[in-house]
Amino acid sequence: MTFLYFVLIYVKCAGQGEVFVNKNKSIVLMTDFGTHDGSVSELYGVIDSVNPYLKVQDLCHHIPPFCVRTAAYRLAQVFSHWTPGTIFVCAIDPDVGTDQLALLAESTTGHYFVAPNNGVLTFIDEWYGFSKIISLDKEKVLHPMAKSHTSYGRDLYAYCAAQWASSAIQTDQIGTLYTHPLFRLPILKPKHDGRDIVGSIEIADSYGNAWTNMEADFVSRYGVIEGHSYPVQISSDHTVVFKETVYFGKTYGSVQKNDAILHINSMHCLAIGTHWGNFCKKYSLSWDTMPATIQITTRSAL
Repeated sequence: MTFLYFVLIYVKCAGQGEVFVNKNKSIVLMTDFGTHDGSVSELYGVIDSVNPYLKVQDLCHHIPPFCVRTAAYRLAQVFSHWTPGTIFVCAIDPDVGTDQLALLAESTTGHYFVAPNNGVLTFIDEWYGFSKIISLDKEKVLHPMAKSHTSYGRDLYAYCAAQWASSAIQTDQIGTLYTHPLFRLPILKPKHDGRDIVGSIEIADSYGNAWTNMEADFVSRYGVIEGHSYPVQISSDHTVVFKETVYFGKTYGSVQKNDAILHINSMHCLAIGTHWGNFCKKYSLSWDTMPATIQITTRSAL
């Protein structure tokens, strides 16, 4: 009886009088709201009002305001570490309330995303792909008490995710199959031009390391390997902001304090940082100047 009590928990669906079975699904929230006011708490409250047994957790709420590119990268960075079936609510929506499409998308890995079609799914689409996408009918999934068109993070994305996770609404009730290409942000794919490897710096971490889109296997394929130094040039808005020879090491301690270092980051991609320093701050690289271009001369060209 105890087992059945915890597994088959029936609760009332808010405002609809229906019952559903708690499936112990997780909802993960990502916004650019910050945590200095009650906006994030409102998302928690709406989900709790639908089903208090859902697990709600945070990805990040300090995405720079309106920065869809940073959100897209952070989402792609972390989602695969979560259990398949997890639902990600992506409330970075500069054009909130317009006729922009809202989506429920299932990745090829079995994760779900409730998000605007504004590019926030770009990197997941590029690296993993989607097996099914539903264009949400906003009239059907919007919170029945909603009066604002600028609170879709709460009234549409969080509410819809909670309803769908709880089986209060079925997939065929919330919208129609979307078969068109997603809106995507521009991506500079890494390349080798015969002399240099060229990629982009997509984002910075909290320590000011600049993360590139060049995977470890890619850089090693063209002779950029640990234990050697390479000429590195970084350009932002067509202006060279960094041009030095940099050591490629396993750890920050491979170089002296305040020296730049190439290394492989947690995404298994090449990054450049400063030992005991903030590389991006030093060279004026920030979210609003990215992506920047990084160019590394390979050993074969030296």
